[in-house]
Amino acid sequence: MDEAQYRADQKVRAELTEQTLKVTEQSQPTPTQEENDLLRLGLMHPDEKASPDNPEMPSLAAQQALIEKAQPAPSQRPPAPGGGAPGAPVNRDVPHLQGNGAVGEVLTCTKGNWEGEPTSYAYAWKSNTAAVGGTGDTYTVAESDAGHGITCVVTATNAGGSTHAPPSNAVHVEGGAGRSVPRR
Repeated sequence: MDEAQYRADQKVRAELTEQTLKVTEQSQPTPTQEENDLLRLGLMHPDEKASPDNPEMPSLAAQQALIEKAQPAPSQRPPAPGGGAPGAPVNRDVPHLQGNGAVGEVLTCTKGNWEGEPTSYAYAWKSNTAAVGGTGDTYTVAESDAGHGITCVVTATNAGGSTHAPPSNAVHVEGGAGRSVPRR
């Protein structure tokens, strides 16, 4: 979600919230709505409900609570407008490994593209699913990697927090001594 879309969504949410508050102040929930709200909160047992076969929409207060829960998580928010503290970075393009899968060769991991102005990046290298060390953007293929797929996970950090990107593409390492190992 780009910043313009985020702002448009926030404006719509604010307008809906304002309208809901006006209507909520002028209305009272029906007894069935009150019972449904109590059931949802676990404050009433279904056997206690006066009209069990008469489902009704949640009350306006319960609907407002649902709207508030629908706010995007801080890690999904772009930087705050007007210079406030940014949200955690948001990954837009997955990091990519460059290089070949020969033992002794160096693989390089791009950081991908991010929103939220990251101030630092950390790299975690994996051979299949096992961590193989290395925290920089390059990794030298080891003999123990033969027959495995090497991937990299990049974590971006800013004042708002940290976010892990999905794993990069896998580079498959050939078997040693000229033999080929099937890809998994």
